[in-house]
Amino acid sequence: MNHDHDMTGLTVGDRDPEPAKLLDRGLDAYDFAATGTSLKDRSEFSVKAVDPAGGERENPDRN
Repeated sequence: MNHDHDMTGLTVGDRDPEPAKLLDRGLDAYDFAATGTSLKDRSEFSVKAVDPAGGERENPDRN
């Protein structure tokens, strides 16, 4: 079996933003269709965990 790889190119990471944009658009389209939402429904959110006494829990992996 003979493969000609002269024309093949693969870029990973953040060197080529086009694949990331394409993936984002595809995921948005899928998510919006699945949830019945749109771009205008989007908002930021955060999550905070507290222990039963109401204190924040420290993350042992964080420095």
